[in-house]
Amino acid sequence: MASRRLRRRRMKLLDDLGFGEVSRLYVEEAGSIRALCEMLFQPRRPGEKVGVSAFYDWVNTNGYRPIWAETVRLRKKFLENALVKAPPDFEWGFWLMSATLEAYGPDWKETRIEAWKE
Repeated sequence: MASRRLRRRRMKLLDDLGFGEVSRLYVEEAGSIRALCEMLFQPRRPGEKVGVSAFYDWVNTNGYRPIWAETVRLRKKFLENALVKAPPDFEWGFWLMSATLEAYGPDWKETRIEAWKE
């Protein structure tokens, strides 16, 4: 019984936001249905993952399935057209060392040098 009430609440929230806003949130912020649902819905219990079935029920109930497919296609198109380019002065030759220091922190270098000495 509680799950029906929860599903109704979630579907009402989606109705209140409207298809356009839900699509914008998916394309620009969430990037996946799971992330979108986690943004919009509260979990039933603390530490529990938010399900996606209410979202898909909303899409199907309102006849949005083909339109949602276009939304997903639009997001993929935006990602394909995104130009990712490093600045001209970026030193790719130094990237391995820079990324390693960022990932492992400043202590990494000292511990590696000590390991090499042994």
